[in-house]
Amino acid sequence: MMQSLERKTADRACPVCGGKTVQRIHTLRMYLEDLGLPNQYDVVQCESCGMCYADTEAAETDYEHYYCDNNFYGGLPTATEAQKPHYKAIEALLEREAAPESRIMDTGFGDGGFLQYLRRSGFRNLSGLDPSPESVAALEKDGIQAPHCRRIFRNNTAAAATLWSMSR
Repeated sequence: MMQSLERKTADRACPVCGGKTVQRIHTLRMYLEDLGLPNQYDVVQCESCGMCYADTEAAETDYEHYYCDNNFYGGLPTATEAQKPHYKAIEALLEREAAPESRIMDTGFGDGGFLQYLRRSGFRNLSGLDPSPESVAALEKDGIQAPHCRRIFRNNTAAAATLWSMSR
């Protein structure tokens, strides 16, 4: 039996439609206070448009500081054994839904491990978006297009977009 979700008024308006009535999906708890972010926030779904997002009291500039100044992912890709089943499941989905030449974008790619995995699996048109200059530089050095998330580029369509363990 599916559990009903708690309805609430969001602290942060929906980034798509501006709605404030949401259903709480999950409360994410982590220790980030020393890094200038709240220790928890709700992952919610907007009742107006269905967008799922982080309902947090932190400002966008707080997250910019966190990701740009506290990068934990700028080194080489480090897919852990725990991530590999997830990677394989998404790869299987992509093989059914997208051709190897389809554009696939990973948003918030961190160390780039998933994009590296997809490239080894035969996908060729890969790109990533990340707020960390170190992560962007590392992935671009390895030959995968990775504009800093503040860059705006036109006609940005993709066959698939992925999000992995994002805080916002």
